[in-house]
Amino acid sequence: MKMVDQWLRNASNHFGELESSFIRGRNRGKEEGRAEGLEEGRTEGLEEGSLQKSLDVAQKLLARGLDIEDVLEITGLTSEQLTRFSKEHQF
Repeated sequence: MKMVDQWLRNASNHFGELESSFIRGRNRGKEEGRAEGLEEGRTEGLEEGSLQKSLDVAQKLLARGLDIEDVLEITGLTSEQLTRFSKEHQF
């Protein structure tokens, strides 16, 4: 009977340790996922902001009569980006 009691105590302790390890691992995974998501969000935001700034500059340059090739060279935009923007904003 004592052996069974000892075995049950050991099993219970071991289960508690496993449960604690699982919870720690899950929490660590959540923290890492959150940090990764924030970093991706920042990167995307910076890229979108940079693109928007280039498009704004392109619009001003085109309004002043610069050639499209010059605008593309100055802003670093692709012709597809500028064409899509032009269609969306009808200029």
